[in-house]
Order: sequence, then C-alpha cells, then structure tokens
Amino acid sequence: MEIVPLGPGFGAELRGVTLADVAADAAVYAAVRAAFEEYSVLVFRDQEIDGESQLAFSRRFGRPKSPRSARSAPAPILSS
Repeated sequence: MEIVPLGPGFGAELRGVTLADVAADAAVYAAVRAAFEEYSVLVFRDQEIDGESQLAFSRRFGRPKSPRSARSAPAPILSS
C-alpha cells in the first residue's frame, strides 16, 4: 500500500489497496486505520463496489447507521 499525502497533514490517497482488501484482511484494515488516524481523509480511487461490499468495508470502522436514523437526529445548535 502506498500513501500519497494530498496536503500538509490532511488527506491522503491510498494506492495499491482496495475497499475489498480492507473489508477482508485485518492487517490491511490496521494499516488503513493508521493512515486514517494520521490523515483524517482517505481517497480510494477507481473502486468498483456493490452494496454488500461497501457495508463490509464500513463495518470495519464501526456499526453503520441507516440513512433514516441519521436524518431523524436533531440538527446541532450553532451559536456565535
């Protein structure tokens, strides 16, 4: 896996790894998770992924929330 920083300290492109690799392999997930902790935003280019594969990838990072539950959450209150 190659990590290509996109800017100073924020964002990176990951090359040589697919979302399916992350979903299927604990060692790959650990490397991607470490990159996420360092760069906060990761770019995976040219991925072909179906719904089940995307769900398997997402589960590596925690329990996915349904769009319905996300929409029903109250909006944050901002003050100045």
